[in-house]
Amino acid sequence: MGKNKKRIMMPGGPKEIDGASFTVLSGLAAIFEIKEVRLKFFITLFILLIYRLGAHLPVPGIDVNALAQATNARAGGLMDFIDMFAGGALRRFTLFTLGIMPYISAEIIMQLLMSIIPSWKEMMQEDQEKGKDFMQFWSRALTIVLAAVQSSLFIRYMIDQNAASTTPFILINSIPLFYVVSILAITSGTMFLIWLGDKIDEFGIGNGASIIIFAGIISRMPSALRQLYRTAIERNIFLMIAVLIMFVFIVVLIIYVQRGKRKMMVGGSKSIRGGKIAMIPAFPLNIPINPAGVIPIIFASIFLQLPAQILAPFAGKAAFIQRLVVALYPGTGWYILINSILIILFTYFYSQFQLNPQDIANYLSKSGRTLKGKRAGGDIAIEIQKTVDRIILPGAIFLAFIAAVPDVVNKLFNLPHEFTYIMGGTSILITAGVAFDIATRLESIRRFRLRG
Repeated sequence: MGKNKKRIMMPGGPKEIDGASFTVLSGLAAIFEIKEVRLKFFITLFILLIYRLGAHLPVPGIDVNALAQATNARAGGLMDFIDMFAGGALRRFTLFTLGIMPYISAEIIMQLLMSIIPSWKEMMQEDQEKGKDFMQFWSRALTIVLAAVQSSLFIRYMIDQNAASTTPFILINSIPLFYVVSILAITSGTMFLIWLGDKIDEFGIGNGASIIIFAGIISRMPSALRQLYRTAIERNIFLMIAVLIMFVFIVVLIIYVQRGKRKMMVGGSKSIRGGKIAMIPAFPLNIPINPAGVIPIIFASIFLQLPAQILAPFAGKAAFIQRLVVALYPGTGWYILINSILIILFTYFYSQFQLNPQDIANYLSKSGRTLKGKRAGGDIAIEIQKTVDRIILPGAIFLAFIAAVPDVVNKLFNLPHEFTYIMGGTSILITAGVAFDIATRLESIRRFRLRG
């Protein structure tokens, strides 16, 4: 697999270009104005075409038509939520069943470990190149482990569904052989997606992993809208119009919150350049409302999914286990409550690593700067910590609200599950973040060319 030293950019985080505002359309204009960008754009599209083709190739030993009947009969819940990130590949039991999510999970875990383990943190600070190589190697090694574990749990679930289905879809009679073949196929598919992401990083536009997730979500939107249209014809069309207006409002809210930030002014300083004293002007230190992006939602969902997946086979043996599995099923009141609490906790936890006040204070101190109105050399980390703590709470509540939207809408209006998950808060948060990141990168290239 090609070596790529870029660290993954999680979708859903706020971006900007040197504090300057810009429009998405001005960034996209670079595709038509600059030949090099145009070539990168078409390379990205070609790689995404390969991804979408792989998302329709089933693992060996699967009857595709029988599988479609079985999964359609059990639409909704946990499968639809996971399938949102896989671009429909999970329901089709394809080579890309897990998508690139095991790599996302592994990267998040490694980021946290790099911040917690002192020797790893020291290695990253002393030699960033060595630290990135170390993190990349172990992230991919951990991806293989996570993909193998998650695929085995999913295979166990599909074997149970096959046994209960009137149209069996597994053609391999030997269960152990089916496990081995499927785990190898799905894990290899995930690693191939990482390689495709590397190629986007190297030759295309944007962050490869984020682009793949983005493409998977976008590919399912037409199907979700068709489901909504059929529901509108069968039921009340005015109700469907109201639901669409509500989702538009959510999109606007997401964009507004994602771009929200608290500015802390950093005072100017003096520097000597060529024997002359130069004044460096003051600048704003931007603290975003939601620095964690969509990561807390992903963490919380994984935290709740694993117990449910592990305990599901034993649900029929004990009433307590059955009640616990039902309570952890997406859409239930307990699930929404526990998921919301976990998201708020994970937001605070992860934001401390994304916006470490002590690291920010050390950086300002080394550059001879301090917060405006504060004494130079004072403990400004405490002031930054207070601001971060205050601003993170509304961001955490916002993420919990966004994650709860699909389940609440399902309960209130009984809409198609695919529509509420694909057009819901989490998917819109990802697509808006990735689209904004692409436009930012294109605008940066465009401005650089204009200056040249």
